[in-house]
Amino acid sequence: MNLWKTWTRCYLLSVFCCYYLFLLTVASPLPLNQTSTLNDQSCSLNRHHFRRFAFKNMTYTVAREARVYDQDTVNRFVGQDLYINVTTNERCYLMKRVTDTVTHVLHDLKNPNPNFLEVIYFFAELTRELRDCKPLEDTRYIEGNLKRMKDKLEQLGDNGMNKMVGELDLLYEYLRDACTSKKASSGHKDKKNKESSKL
Repeated sequence: MNLWKTWTRCYLLSVFCCYYLFLLTVASPLPLNQTSTLNDQSCSLNRHHFRRFAFKNMTYTVAREARVYDQDTVNRFVGQDLYINVTTNERCYLMKRVTDTVTHVLHDLKNPNPNFLEVIYFFAELTRELRDCKPLEDTRYIEGNLKRMKDKLEQLGDNGMNKMVGELDLLYEYLRDACTSKKASSGHKDKKNKESSKL
């Protein structure tokens, strides 16, 4: 009788252990999926930011006024050169870095347009939205392209500052295209999925 009770207890214990392990196996992917979703969203901006036409109009007006005094038609800070050797799914991170640099450089600049600082604060707000956006690949090319932009700015001096203001409309468009497109979020998602599958 004691042998039967012992066997029954062992059997019930083994069933309980199997059931518990099954629950752990089923439940474990959920946090991973949630983390993946957060990472997918961190390198993208909601389109509603760029539907605020007041800010768009202010940005384009400030840039247009600055270009009147820009005699340099050779150099450019914001353009396709920034994307040299940078994959599509890293462009949003790159433009976040560019925007952060621009807002820091221009924050204390005196500009006659009364809306200038409001435009700078608008871009600063967007970089805060992207604060969790991290690179998924080697950043050598990104850092190299950013360094060339900063070196060019330093070389041009005051003219470079004015040129940068004159390119705020380009910054607006490049940031919008890099961070609101489906490729921006799906590219990060695909990369994350590949990395997760290797683990």
